[in-house]
Amino acid sequence: MKNSFQLLALSLQPAASVRDKNAAKTEIEFDREIDGRWIAEVESTPGVLAYGATQIEARIKVEQLARIVAAERALKESDGGPPWKPTKPRS
Repeated sequence: MKNSFQLLALSLQPAASVRDKNAAKTEIEFDREIDGRWIAEVESTPGVLAYGATQIEARIKVEQLARIVAAERALKESDGGPPWKPTKPRS
């Protein structure tokens, strides 16, 4: 059973404009274990899989994990600093 979700790129722009420009469709594969648990997996990203008592719970968990992995990869590929220029605090 396959499903998909929109994986948004990290940005400080409003979500609507980010969704239009940078959304990437990601396929989620669902399976049901013998004990009744659901497993959701993003096959295009190794190691991104999650279990849940329901299919919805497994989907929520795997979407969260996929976003964390994408953020970590983006940070690793960047210089590690924030994507904005720090400002001085107001006095």
